[in-house]
Amino acid sequence: MSPPMPDRSCSATLAVRMDDEKTCRLEAMEGRVVVCPEGACVFWEPGGAVLEGRCVLDDIDFAREPGLAHWLLGFRESLSAPEPE
Repeated sequence: MSPPMPDRSCSATLAVRMDDEKTCRLEAMEGRVVVCPEGACVFWEPGGAVLEGRCVLDDIDFAREPGLAHWLLGFRESLSAPEPE
């Protein structure tokens, strides 16, 4: 019998759950446990009639690029920040 497939949502590869909420993989790579913001995140791909929404970074192997998660968090923050008037 083969092992169960890992959860491929916006949580860490072997999903860490907080009261059944998914945690953000980027935050987990920085050592923080933060609930995935899903639709409020620029990396979230909304679902539709057939597929559930998911993080576009699901297939990224952050272990191979240790600084990438930190850089992407900064990038996400800059994209989410309001533009100066």
